[in-house]
Amino acid sequence: MKRSLGEVKEVQVKVAQEVGKLGVELKQQNDHTEAIPTKRRRFALPTHPYKVKPFANVLLLSQREKESRIRLRNEGLGRLCILRDEDILNIVRRLPYQFLCSTVALVSKCFMVFAAVPELRERFLFQNSHLTSLYEESLCKDPVGGGEGGEGASLERNIEKVASPLVSDLLYYSFILNDVDMEMWTDDNVPRVSGLSLDEFGREYDQKNQPVIITGLSKDWHANRAWVKEKLVPPYDEQFRGIKSLDSASSSSEWKFQHFYTNMFHFDAEKPHFAEKVFYGDDDAPRNVRLSDFEVPPYFRKDYFEVLENERPSQFRWLLVGAARSGSSFHQDPHFTAAWNTSLTGRKKFVMFPGDTLPPGVEQLGDDDFKSPPIVIKWFMEFYHTLSPGSFFECVVAPGECSFVPSGWWHTVLNLDDTIAVTQNFVNDVNLPNVISFLQSRTPDLAEKFVSALGEKHPDILTPTLKEKIQEGREGRNSGEKKSEWETLMEEDDGDFMM
Repeated sequence: MKRSLGEVKEVQVKVAQEVGKLGVELKQQNDHTEAIPTKRRRFALPTHPYKVKPFANVLLLSQREKESRIRLRNEGLGRLCILRDEDILNIVRRLPYQFLCSTVALVSKCFMVFAAVPELRERFLFQNSHLTSLYEESLCKDPVGGGEGGEGASLERNIEKVASPLVSDLLYYSFILNDVDMEMWTDDNVPRVSGLSLDEFGREYDQKNQPVIITGLSKDWHANRAWVKEKLVPPYDEQFRGIKSLDSASSSSEWKFQHFYTNMFHFDAEKPHFAEKVFYGDDDAPRNVRLSDFEVPPYFRKDYFEVLENERPSQFRWLLVGAARSGSSFHQDPHFTAAWNTSLTGRKKFVMFPGDTLPPGVEQLGDDDFKSPPIVIKWFMEFYHTLSPGSFFECVVAPGECSFVPSGWWHTVLNLDDTIAVTQNFVNDVNLPNVISFLQSRTPDLAEKFVSALGEKHPDILTPTLKEKIQEGREGRNSGEKKSEWETLMEEDDGDFMM
């Protein structure tokens, strides 16, 4: 049935009216959120240099295209085609890097892509930190083979003319996560303040459980001059815990800090790594790092966990060193404490949700068990652009700025630059009831020690209301509820969290 021109225009007007109503409704919904709406985001995914596609692209291929890609993959990998990409990469990892570049990469386009995985080059550079600068530069510029005019360089120029038949999340993300432009994630809706009194901070942010960035707190710190790579690296022969790479985010290895910094700064590596060093005092602090180098901001100096002295839960103060693109996945700080984080070098991107709002991508496995995406930058690529502006809190903490993360808040942190920071967890009057409740449900013995020590050193803090809540927690714990796997792990390791 054909419509007249007048009828078509009438339909167009109705559609425009409905779209306008929808826009008004969405605006009204956003107006009810507490966070300040940020500007609209653009999301652009870079192209893999060898035209490898994510595995989901298989759904877009015709049957003929699927068969063609399978045939090309089988021909390119030979008898190894029956293996998963992860298994093939594990085999390639065990080959000498020179042999990999000069021989394996020349076999086929498929092997060329495996040989060009950035991790393999970085591992070679880690193991050969004595290389001359000229050789280092040639490796960084020509990751596969022979330099100018060599066979590897020739193959690299030729392979770009033909798309690789591989459809692989492993190979795709090993490159893309190192190339995506992070500047599209620099929106900011957390208020910045300075010169607040203690009462103003407590009234406007702490008691309201609201994040905030405080400026001007660290301008006189000795750490600004002492905690730099030139002074940290040369004498450093200790080990940092928790250095992670993109394709091994579930595992933790210990590399010497000297090698980590050499890779991050001297070789300008593409693969992000993150290192943390937990320290409690000058005796166990890293070399050239002293507690006197920084000062706990006045808003965060009260810490009731201090009453436990040597029995306080471990891991509450960190020196954080991270290469650009590294970070920490979504977590709530240990024992429901609050935290402050001051960046000394580089920018950190925070995304935060209240404790009762499960962030997208975080999977709830049980009542108290959660699983977060292990690779932070991959979360930003997959979920960040799906969030409605103003439905969450986000900020970029620049050098010299201090972020406040309230008790129980979910947060993830992405290092936009190579960063050095210090962070500390604390228990104050506002979050004390939550901390005691958390300890009672996870580590009741520690909870009893904590309450007893508070009664001796801060009796006034145990108000009748708090005492009643503590007694309710004891009764609930004695009812015979079974501990979850997460609770058991928390008792074995007091909060292995990074921020």
